[in-house]
Amino acid sequence: MTGGSRLSWAVLTVGLVAAGCYLLAPTGALADAVYAALGLVGVLGVLGGVTLHRPAPALPWWLMALGLALWVVGDTFYAYAEGTVHVAQDLANGGDVSYLLGYPLFAVAIAQLARARGLRTDLAATLDGMLLACGLGLICYELLLRQAEAGSLSVWHQVVIFGYPLGDLVVLVALVHLVASPGGWGTSARLLFGAVTLLIAADLANSVVELRTGDSPRGLQVLWLASYVLWGSAALHPTMTRLTAPAEHAEERFGRLRLVALVLAVLVAPATLATQAALHTRVDVWGVVIGAALMFSLVVVRMYVALNEVSRSEAARTRLQLQLAHEANHDFLTGLVNRPQGLRMVANALHRGRRSGATVALLFVDLDGFKRVNDVRGHAAGDELLQLVARRLEAQVRAGDVVARLGGDEFIVLLDPVDDPPAAMRAARRVVSDLAEPFELTHGGPVTIGASVGVAVNAGLGTDADTLLHHADLAAYRAKSSGKGRADLYDLALRKAASEQAALEGAIRQGIDNEELRAFYQPIVGVQNGRVLGYEALVRWERPGHGIVSPAEFVAVAEQSDLICDLDTWVLQRACTDVVSWNGDLDRDQVYVSVNISARHLARSRVTTDIEAALAATGLPADRLVVEVTETALADELSSVQHLHRLRELGVKIAIDDFGTGYSSLSRLQEMPADLLKIDRSFLDDNRRGWREVLRLTVGAAHAVGLRTIAEGVEHPEQLATLRRLGCDAVQGYHLARPMPAGAVPAFHRASLIG
Repeated sequence: MTGGSRLSWAVLTVGLVAAGCYLLAPTGALADAVYAALGLVGVLGVLGGVTLHRPAPALPWWLMALGLALWVVGDTFYAYAEGTVHVAQDLANGGDVSYLLGYPLFAVAIAQLARARGLRTDLAATLDGMLLACGLGLICYELLLRQAEAGSLSVWHQVVIFGYPLGDLVVLVALVHLVASPGGWGTSARLLFGAVTLLIAADLANSVVELRTGDSPRGLQVLWLASYVLWGSAALHPTMTRLTAPAEHAEERFGRLRLVALVLAVLVAPATLATQAALHTRVDVWGVVIGAALMFSLVVVRMYVALNEVSRSEAARTRLQLQLAHEANHDFLTGLVNRPQGLRMVANALHRGRRSGATVALLFVDLDGFKRVNDVRGHAAGDELLQLVARRLEAQVRAGDVVARLGGDEFIVLLDPVDDPPAAMRAARRVVSDLAEPFELTHGGPVTIGASVGVAVNAGLGTDADTLLHHADLAAYRAKSSGKGRADLYDLALRKAASEQAALEGAIRQGIDNEELRAFYQPIVGVQNGRVLGYEALVRWERPGHGIVSPAEFVAVAEQSDLICDLDTWVLQRACTDVVSWNGDLDRDQVYVSVNISARHLARSRVTTDIEAALAATGLPADRLVVEVTETALADELSSVQHLHRLRELGVKIAIDDFGTGYSSLSRLQEMPADLLKIDRSFLDDNRRGWREVLRLTVGAAHAVGLRTIAEGVEHPEQLATLRRLGCDAVQGYHLARPMPAGAVPAFHRASLIG
């Protein structure tokens, strides 16, 4: 409980106890002092709440404080009137004036609270307030006003008799509007509701008793005192700021209590007639008829407003359903049809094609170079580029064709119908040509990418949407593998290649499970001292019926799916196990093992867990494992760089493999999370003009950013001599040693020296 809430509850408790003590105090100065003190509690409580909690706006609370102050002034007038006989009536009249002036202030204050909370004028709440006011007004008329008309009261007395119920009715309408308004509804609001309810109940009961007996019962005055205390406590409670806080949603509050109040208000008229008949009093038909007619009219209007609100709600729900249906079937970024809906539309087109014999074509559009734009220029630029691509694709198709985004930088175009496969290929080439044109981004200027497009047509009655998509995907892959920026058609050759690839993937999977893979190791030798620094693990496949299969024949196939991750994991486990089993001289020399990790595996979060598991299972220290990754793997996925940082935190060393074959530059070396740089064998080609100068620059740049260099493909003594002069740190190649089985490594290591 906060300090503000404790103060509020303390004032409420002490105030209510003091109000009870007022009944026990003898009539006179002490009772008047208690009464005035509790009135001031209400005024000071509101002023203190405004100062303490600083509601925005504060005007409603200032108006309430002023209204309570006027009532305290009225209390003072009446207290003096009781002790001053010769001016008693004038003082009492002054008190009534002061009291009556407070009602419009309270009504305006409560209305301002509702206005501050609501997002719009709530006609329904206003009508509900008027209904309750009519019901209360009919009660007041029967209990007070009719009696006042029948008696011999002065004009001023009748004005007072009419004024208090009228003031209560105005305050009641404002209160109903507040209760029905949107926004927070906390303890302060409940205390304020209680204060107004006690005020109205006390006014009505006192007017009835005073009209019939000419006296104001002291017991009823406790209700006014309790109202003062509740008002002050409401302002002191911290939740008073919710009463003026703007609501986020203008939802009507139609609770059970509000419904019960409206039902009771409507039943006032018949209840009044029934009561008059039961008590055998004079039945005032016209008063009840007029009141009932007014309430019935308000009910009709209220029903009309409710029906309009229901209609608006139904219309809003329909719009929301349409919006949700659109969002469920469309890509949120580009506005194109999304993958599930796109495949449904492909399936429908194929179904129509089977009935009519029409040809349906599917283009699989895979953007070239998008990931680099996304990584270099940021995701905002990448998103804008995808939107521009979507607009160009839509401009390329005919009415009735469909463009969909599968996800990432992949799109499909459904041509329904198309004349023949050559027509589909012409459309695909137009897409390739159009997407090769520069895109003008809002931020960053023009950018040029490209696209590889695969084309597939419904070749037979058995073709379904998934199959057609798979065929188009395979054709796009062949287009990308053949140099990018071109279109390719799924044909019999590709179907045969796909079938063979699927069979080979199955065989590779079986080879991993059946322990058909073998690990070979090629030494990495220090140039200056001739000592073996480490061994690169190379996988071989001893396939039954085929002998030893070269990695060139199966690794590329595995790289087209997550099968490569399992292949990498096997090599990791095998290499770590072999290094630990060699021990002896290799342990003394702290020889490391180097393992290649594919780009696909590096981009997966499992790469870190796979490496951690291999180290934990074998006990190999992390600093004796080197993970080799290609520079293109770092350029394609940001997650790959993050995974390398995690591996370096574990102590694993990172080597950039095949440097110079991708699109990295020397200037990017310092950005790479690496420890070693492996220079591709193409740098040692003495047929390349200026190859020694390029080597010198590469070695120097690597050393400048703290990377050790390893030259691959050393096959001649002259190459080794050149690398020694250039300051290269280590080398590997056939001139030093060919890859060897694990069992041959210890003997080779003991004899490893170069001249």
